[in-house]
Amino acid sequence: MKYSIKLISFLLFSMFALSACEKAYLTSKEVVITTPVSFSADIIPIFTADCSTPTCHLDGGPPPNLTPTKAYDELQLGLVDTSNAKESKLYKLCISTDPNTRMPKFPEPPLSAEKIGYILAWIEQGAQNN
Repeated sequence: MKYSIKLISFLLFSMFALSACEKAYLTSKEVVITTPVSFSADIIPIFTADCSTPTCHLDGGPPPNLTPTKAYDELQLGLVDTSNAKESKLYKLCISTDPNTRMPKFPEPPLSAEKIGYILAWIEQGAQNN
């Protein structure tokens, strides 16, 4: 009996802890960037750190190619919508909670709210190649 209570307590605690972690991930806070965003100084470093990895968006990998010399041109092929930034495919892939569609792909961790904020601000500010 004593063993069963400990086991049940452990299982309940584990379920609570795991659900809290998932909830924190699914309800990440939106970060609003109000300063000008530079593609080369702010966006390329995000792609380099989180997207241009050996199994992802490099030369010869799945499109788009997000290496520094090709990323801007690749994103202009239907991935950004400056008239409705939150409907941009790039933004939607970054905020997706579906592990099969979100970028970076699972098991990699999702982008931070700050990085997503920079991507959204860049699109809202006209997605300039600056």
